[in-house]
Amino acid sequence: MQRGRKAINTIWELQDIEGMKASSFEQLADMGIRHFSDIYKAPIGITLPSIIRTAEDLPRFVELDEIEYLNSQVSREDPEAVLKCFKKDKSPGPDGWPVEFYSSFFVLIGEDLLQTIEEC
Repeated sequence: MQRGRKAINTIWELQDIEGMKASSFEQLADMGIRHFSDIYKAPIGITLPSIIRTAEDLPRFVELDEIEYLNSQVSREDPEAVLKCFKKDKSPGPDGWPVEFYSSFFVLIGEDLLQTIEEC
């Protein structure tokens, strides 16, 4: 660890499989992009029909009659009703905002929240 730098949740240097070291932000970012691009690229020779055949073998978690309901438009009342079901005075969610924020400011953020839900 270098003097004057905090070591909390920080990566100062990485070494790739070829022994090359990266220490600048740009080098670390490039190394991370290369690493995950290599991991998640499609295998050579894979075809759409083989992907579909594999997907057909996976278990189904949603019944066909439920798919229509899940794909239906969300009304403005839906997220508002869900927010009322949450317990108040609890720890914030992963976004850092407690449920009271969303409930209190629903008039202002309701449309944006609804749009986000629809995009998901």
